[in-house]
Amino acid sequence: DQAFGNHVKHMKFAQELSRAADHNHAIVFVDPNLAQVVGHACADPSAGSTANAVMNAVDALSRKNCALFDSGQVDGGEIVNPGYLCTGFDSYLTHEPWLMATMALVHARLNRIFFAVPTAGGGVKTLIKMQTLSDLNHSFEVYWLRESLDNGNNHV
Repeated sequence: DQAFGNHVKHMKFAQELSRAADHNHAIVFVDPNLAQVVGHACADPSAGSTANAVMNAVDALSRKNCALFDSGQVDGGEIVNPGYLCTGFDSYLTHEPWLMATMALVHARLNRIFFAVPTAGGGVKTLIKMQTLSDLNHSFEVYWLRESLDNGNNHV
């Protein structure tokens, strides 16, 4: 099915980014309406815990939108997302996001999170399932692409 093929393609892109960055965590933001990558980033362990892949990607997307607003290019439809930062986007992470990164994804208003590898401090499967907390002002769907796609396990 084409939708599943897109999920595999985007996750493989995240894994390629991770390999290119010495296997640091990576994330890819996708606009599912366009099936197009709109942002991506890797973790930078040398910059501290707040330079994780999620925070780096949200920061880069925010800076891109701010630059477009500042330059007056908003009329051309070039803003990555005219709504709130990542409203309706999907994210593909090589590793389950830890708690702080998961809250950043909540605030970014993502639609869905796909991840390949669970982590000890994970915020969507391992430690807590943040998406199930009714007190949050936003929720999202979570899908675990079991294990690495490199092993051929492409089950959502």
